[in-house]
Amino acid sequence: MSHPKHLATSDRSALIRLAATMPVGDPTRRAILEGLKKADAATPPQVAGLMASLKQVPGVKSVYVTDTWSDGYYHLRVVVEPKEGKNELGGWSGKLVEFESSKGRFGKFYNLPDYPKVIAVVRALVKRSGLTVENITGPTKVYEFQDQWAKANRTPRLSGYDGNEISVELYV
Repeated sequence: MSHPKHLATSDRSALIRLAATMPVGDPTRRAILEGLKKADAATPPQVAGLMASLKQVPGVKSVYVTDTWSDGYYHLRVVVEPKEGKNELGGWSGKLVEFESSKGRFGKFYNLPDYPKVIAVVRALVKRSGLTVENITGPTKVYEFQDQWAKANRTPRLSGYDGNEISVELYV
C-alpha cells in the first residue's frame, strides 16, 4: 500500500498562508486546498487514531508525522510541553534554563516534571494501537556541572531534559 509523503508542518502552514492570499474561486487556490485535503486523507486510520489518542495525553503539546515510506513506515514526533515552575530541587524556575556542562559547555534544560508519566502513557498507547513499533526514544536527563567541593558537600545538582520531543517509529 503506497501513501504519499506527508508535508512537514511548516510546509503545510506555508501552503495555507499562500492559499489565503489568493482570491476565493481561484483555480490555484482550489488546487492547493484540495491537495492538502488529499494529504490529510492519506494517513491510515490506525495512525490517525493513535495520533488523536496521543494528543489527549496531559502534557503533550502536539503530535505530527515527520516522515513516511511506501512500505508503511511512519515517523511521529510527540512534543511535550515544558512547564512553568520550579524544578524538583527548587533551584530555578521557568520552562527552559541554561546550564554549564561538565566539559565547560553550555546547554539548556527543559523543565518536564511529568515526562516519566507522559512517556509511559505514550508507550502504552502505541503498544495498544496494534501497529508494529520499531523504536520509541525521548529526551535524555541532563545535569548541571558539579565541582569537587559541591560533590564533597553533596550539593544537589539541577537537572532537566535535553529536549522536549518523543520520537515514535512504527509500521502499519
